[in-house]
Amino acid sequence: MEQAQKKPEVIVIPATKRSAEQGGQIRSQQPLRVAAYCRVSTGDESQQTSYTTQKRFYTQMIASRPGWTLAGIYADEAISGTSRSKRRQFNEMMKDALGGRMDYIVTKSISRFARNTIDTLECVRQLRQLTPPVGVYFEKENIDTLDATGELILTILSALAQDESRSISDNIRWSIQRKFQRGEPMVDLKRMLGYDSGPHGEWIINPRQAATVRYIFERFVAGASANAIAGELNAAGETTARGCAWRADAVLYILRNEKYAGDCENQKFITRSFLTHRATVNRGEAPRYFVRDHHAPIVSRLVFDKAQAILAGHGGQSGAHQRSGAGTAVFSNLLCGCEQGGQPCAQPLRRMSCNRSLGGHAEPPSAAAQGTEPADCAGRAYYYYPVWRCTTSARKRPQGAACCPARTLLECALEQSFMEMLYRLRRDWEAHGEDCELARRFREACPQSEQSREEARASFEFFLRCLQGLPRTNAAGQPLSVFGLRAPGSPSSAYDLLPFDKGIYLAFIQGGVVRGDVVEYTTRFGVTLTASGNSRGLSDFLGFRRAEPDHTVTLIDEPWKVTGRSVRRVLREA
Repeated sequence: MEQAQKKPEVIVIPATKRSAEQGGQIRSQQPLRVAAYCRVSTGDESQQTSYTTQKRFYTQMIASRPGWTLAGIYADEAISGTSRSKRRQFNEMMKDALGGRMDYIVTKSISRFARNTIDTLECVRQLRQLTPPVGVYFEKENIDTLDATGELILTILSALAQDESRSISDNIRWSIQRKFQRGEPMVDLKRMLGYDSGPHGEWIINPRQAATVRYIFERFVAGASANAIAGELNAAGETTARGCAWRADAVLYILRNEKYAGDCENQKFITRSFLTHRATVNRGEAPRYFVRDHHAPIVSRLVFDKAQAILAGHGGQSGAHQRSGAGTAVFSNLLCGCEQGGQPCAQPLRRMSCNRSLGGHAEPPSAAAQGTEPADCAGRAYYYYPVWRCTTSARKRPQGAACCPARTLLECALEQSFMEMLYRLRRDWEAHGEDCELARRFREACPQSEQSREEARASFEFFLRCLQGLPRTNAAGQPLSVFGLRAPGSPSSAYDLLPFDKGIYLAFIQGGVVRGDVVEYTTRFGVTLTASGNSRGLSDFLGFRRAEPDHTVTLIDEPWKVTGRSVRRVLREA
């Protein structure tokens, strides 16, 4: 009877493995491999002190605790806690923890561990699910994540830490906008080509870098593509502000940057989320602040505006073409206006190359350079020139198929006629102002809608500025003599071969139709412009003068000199 009443003896077998269900164990269980995590969000002097103090404190603390072994000190310096993406040491710590190299992580507070609620909870839960689990102890809040009651408090305090980060971000954004409203830009001039920062923060032009910027704009408005300009800069050994090789997108960035014209537009980019810190293009979500004539320009406003007009003219083209910039052959948007059987041809023109034998140049001057005896060779010289021809007449056709009777046009004739037209328009505008023919035709063709009318007016006014910017002297400083514009009674002199302004063509000409000797150009501001003299041959330019790159003037007395291209000599065995 006494044996039945005796209570059984219970022997407690202590746990040998850590478990999340056992509650916080950082104070009771030994031995423990403990790691510490430290972080400061800025690189100023006060934060540097805090950063060093945190590392020293945790090293001494872990070493002084009996049963604790230092598993590593992980520290991120001048890194925000709102995202894990750039916290290299934090990610290294998580990797080591998942690899079973530590039992606990000690950190100063939740805000030091992370300022993103999702990151905090995801990392803590990921560590708790390990076998054995890895705990995180937050000293300031006295929270052990292996304690079952700790997650609720951790969730609340993590949300508060995240909201504190949001409040800090709002304050910083507010202060930046106040600077923008006062016209104070935030630009790192060390990463911008062409300018240096002065002793008082002023923008000072860097002469060597500014020469590269001007080269980019001058080549682009002359018709070169962004890819071609990048290749030329790389071949010359030039680099970007960051010391990298040039690419087409870097050239386009220079061309679109209004700061090279002396203006400054602020808040082009905005940070949508304080958690990601990712900057995106401001497409109207926030105001922009534009300051005109903020600093000394590197390029003139006319050159800059012309580059923008060229870029805008290619907005509807393919992505690859947009990346390359201009670069398209002019006159490729012309259509044949010849009629066949009562129907217009309407086929595009195609650029081709023609060559002719050059009489009187039969000697082989380069034979010795090629390792051939001159006595054993005879030579023939050729000169080349580009032409434009209707696609129907240029391609091979089936036997009996109709051929377009349109004439082949010299490219130099198309260029000269286009420039003569521009000079005629400028003379009429300077003589009659708003009563000139161009202004009257613009008023007649002006769109009805207010928005389209404003866009057309802006394009038209810019076209007039480009006309005023046309050179009035040749490279030798002599006044230009334009065919058909000589005043009555003026002394007889040779006409000039006019330098072709490819930028004006690309910026304003949408297309055109060739009707014999006349080309009718359609413009972006709604007026059709007419240029004549397009069917001229090489001999029609004899007697004209052309300015050379060395600022001398050459009188054209032979057809091959019209294009200014070098003669190619072909050697053959005698």
